Amino acid sequence: MGNVNYGDFAKALDSVKLTAPNGQEYWMARSLQGVLNYVRWENFEELTQKAMLACDSSGVPSNHHFRRTTKMVPLGSGSERKI
Repeated sequence: MGNVNYGDFAKALDSVKLTAPNGQEYWMARSLQGVLNYVRWENFEELTQKAMLACDSSGVPSNHHFRRTTKMVPLGSGSERKI
């Protein structure tokens, strides 16, 4: 990661961290995309797919660590669509 200030990086990760009702911490990929300076979602999605494959290949079920989610975003017409 080149010349990185790890304290700043940790703060950036903390700034997008979410906490489930059971206290479990988690991150949304779209938030991590910005923290990791990925401009295009397609490139970041490819990275997450590789991470899931690495989990599965090492005997750790990726579905224990990665969940597909959707959210509704507003469109210019006033309607919404899932992303």
